[in-house]
Amino acid sequence: MKRPSQSTINAVMAVAMTVMMVVAFLPLIFVKWEPWQYIFFALAALTTLACRLAERPAGDSLTLRRLDRLSKASAFCYVLAAGFMIYYRYFAAFGYANYNWIAFLMAGALIQIYTSFRIDHELRKQERTGKPGKKR
Repeated sequence: MKRPSQSTINAVMAVAMTVMMVVAFLPLIFVKWEPWQYIFFALAALTTLACRLAERPAGDSLTLRRLDRLSKASAFCYVLAAGFMIYYRYFAAFGYANYNWIAFLMAGALIQIYTSFRIDHELRKQERTGKPGKKR
């Protein structure tokens, strides 16, 4: 099977991240859109994880490979957030509201922001110095 291009992966991931952001924002403005909001959030989180697993690392250096694994961990945090969102809505005790999913969503978002800035910094540093970085 042919691997999708990086631009296709980036476009699909952008759409999935936008869907997750909108669905996570809906409860803040008191919009109840159940059960579809949970389904869309879970599908977007799984799509983000699939895109992260399908993309190629930005470079061969040890730092870039570690940052690539961190970006995969951020996508896994999104999947955990979706799991907690669905679990506390449908399987927890009646009337028990828990917002652990927000913690995983925020952790994934912070890791995502950190890795995006660090990958860009590492690529610029390699471009500037002409060295590919430490290889293992």
